[in-house]
Amino acid sequence: MNNRNKLISVVLVSTVLVLFLLLVSSTALENKDSRELSTPNKGIKLEPIYGAEYSDIEIPAELTSSSMCSANLTVKNTGTDTWIKDGKEPVCISYHWNNTNGTVIYDGLRTFLPYNVSPGDTINSEVLIKTPDQEGNYTLVIDLVKEGVTWFEVQGTNPLEKEVEISKRVLEQQGKLEYRTDYPEINKLQALIVNTTNSSATVFVDNGKPILGFYAGSGYPQIWVRDSATVIQTGRYLFPETFFSSWIEAFCENQMENGSIPDYISPYGSDKNTVETDQEASLVHSAYLYYKMTGNTSWLEKTVRGERIIDRLDDSLMWVLTNRYNNNYGLISGAYTADWGDVQFEDTPGTHVSEKTHWTCDIYDNSFFFQACNELSLMQTDLEENERAIFWADTAHSIKENVNKYLWQQKKGYYKMHVRISPVNLDFNEEEMFPMGGNVIAIQSGLANHTQAEQIFEIARERKIQVNSSTIGCVLIPAYPSSFFANTIMDEEYEYQNGGQWDWFAGRLVLEEFINGRNEDAVVHLREIANQDNNVGGLYEWYTLNGTGKGSPMYLGSAGVLGQCVIEGYFGVDLSNNSLVITPGLGTDNGSISLYEPTSDTRFSYNYTAFQNNTILFDYETNYPGEIRFNFLVPENKRAYIDSDILPESTYNKNENGKYLTFSSESNRSVYKIVYY
Repeated sequence: MNNRNKLISVVLVSTVLVLFLLLVSSTALENKDSRELSTPNKGIKLEPIYGAEYSDIEIPAELTSSSMCSANLTVKNTGTDTWIKDGKEPVCISYHWNNTNGTVIYDGLRTFLPYNVSPGDTINSEVLIKTPDQEGNYTLVIDLVKEGVTWFEVQGTNPLEKEVEISKRVLEQQGKLEYRTDYPEINKLQALIVNTTNSSATVFVDNGKPILGFYAGSGYPQIWVRDSATVIQTGRYLFPETFFSSWIEAFCENQMENGSIPDYISPYGSDKNTVETDQEASLVHSAYLYYKMTGNTSWLEKTVRGERIIDRLDDSLMWVLTNRYNNNYGLISGAYTADWGDVQFEDTPGTHVSEKTHWTCDIYDNSFFFQACNELSLMQTDLEENERAIFWADTAHSIKENVNKYLWQQKKGYYKMHVRISPVNLDFNEEEMFPMGGNVIAIQSGLANHTQAEQIFEIARERKIQVNSSTIGCVLIPAYPSSFFANTIMDEEYEYQNGGQWDWFAGRLVLEEFINGRNEDAVVHLREIANQDNNVGGLYEWYTLNGTGKGSPMYLGSAGVLGQCVIEGYFGVDLSNNSLVITPGLGTDNGSISLYEPTSDTRFSYNYTAFQNNTILFDYETNYPGEIRFNFLVPENKRAYIDSDILPESTYNKNENGKYLTFSSESNRSVYKIVYY
């Protein structure tokens, strides 16, 4: 009994002692935390460990869903700890997205600090933000986070909050591109063209400024300059002018100090495949197409980073002349690639100049540069800057002379791919290769004359038969032998840029067939392309010889050139800021087209009905305010006249592309009967 009482006494004493020690310990800890936060005796508040003071951040009030936004943020360390940029517990800039239902995205993308930030120091950093997928009104909460430890807001620091509307409005199609033909396969191609272009439309915010444009396709989340250059003539009938001026200005913004232009721009930055020499010419060509569409000379004089756009275009071509001009041939040089490709053969991935690089003067780069020189000259003439205009016109003339001197093969009927500056030992005859891509650009740029163009068309047709390809789109016949290219993406024959089939160039070839009066061949080739694309259910980046789709299944360049082929080739609609010319390529086919260009608010549509009695009924409607010129191709063994109530004055116009019945009208709606006899 006594032992039991003693045991109880010991337990009670021990319990009281433990409680006393816990109370003392708690009081000590409480006093320690209080001392860190304040000193009541002196009335001075101590600074917190986690403290930050934000400046405003330049973000538009409306952003596009599922898009990227980069913006400059200035933040000051008002705490007592240094912000460590790396290690196990780095401090990063991040964000949350909140709406009325609560937090939608809690863990936003992290932006690492450029360096360690001591208390009292201020940094400026570009912050990358991804927007929510769903549309609606949101609050963007910018906050700092010490990884694995805490968000600063949790520790009492006020975050930076911005009200933002998330919407898809800016990406909605505003124009119209609809057509109908006698051929179901060409009709089905319309949906692929429109859907691919719409799906590629994008907007991201770079340093607070929205950049609108088009990704090069699925798998290419960047705006590429040479791809974008080929979508303008189709995209203009789907999207407003900001989808073209915006990215052109952004490339000017990202122009290097020496005048060089990057390959692409993106929310993550820009880069340049240095084996190419077409980026600068592609930008000039894009600017010219936009200028031709709008006629806006003041845009050419708009200042970007302290320099006019027209001067930046001039700087870009001067970079090419200064850094890529070969004095021996008087031509532009580039690395040893497969014609227009961006992969050199010596190494992998082969996209950048290295100590292994061999140099050439090729038909593709020189054709594109020739075109850009002429286009820059025309823009400068309109600005009455005659000295520079003459300089670039003379440069273009010199390039044309030397291309035809060193690259044209009269006996073979096409331009060879290149002349080699650096010696390379080959066990095959490279001059037997037909580089379709470069030859098409030679035609399109005007470097090749009509006689040369006719020879090139025939060679393209013959080489297609030679390899039994599903379309006219094989870009190199014969291809380089297996293992010639180090990069495995094209180390086999007729693979990728080494002889694969590309709508991106086939569409341009077919367009030029239409323009050069070879309508029957053009329709056959267009139908083959349409059948191939419909069979695989997409506009692929490239195809095998038997028509199997490879690479990106929604390739912007394919949509751009095929749309242009249909609009400007098959239906013959050529709209610029000061003219509208209609040259139908339908022949004895029936068709109708309806277009709306948001930039100019121009609508144009027509129905074309071909009767068996050699009669065409042509019915058009438009709000175009000026004179419209019509050209109807007349077969060589026939004549034609207009049989209508009101007879416009007509004439025969014969040129190297054929004989045309030509007349003009200022009417917004008319019906004409064209009779051939």
